[in-house]
Amino acid sequence: AVVSTQSGHYGRDRLMLTVKLSDFTGNEWVTCFQETAEKLLGISADDLGKLKETNEAEFEQAMNKVNFTAYNFKIRARTETYMDESRLKCTALSVEPIDYITHSKRLIDEIKLLEG
Repeated sequence: AVVSTQSGHYGRDRLMLTVKLSDFTGNEWVTCFQETAEKLLGISADDLGKLKETNEAEFEQAMNKVNFTAYNFKIRARTETYMDESRLKCTALSVEPIDYITHSKRLIDEIKLLEG
């Protein structure tokens, strides 16, 4: 999935990041909690909070560096109903950078299987 935008909420030792993930099937807003948010941004919640308080430009840079980058996400999706309105709620369970070599080998193997 490609990360295209995010917003964050920072608390004492806590980070919740909302990202919009996109791929060839469409896009979806996904919530990343502490561990996945820190892994995605490459910075701890404490360090991000300090940047927010001391250096807004570096904070913005830390938040924006993941825009339009590709990762593999494991997502939990569930439908929630509130006041008779259902909507999909997605949470990132894990995030990993794409291993292009392994991914390419897997695709080649799948193509070979299709060829018979």
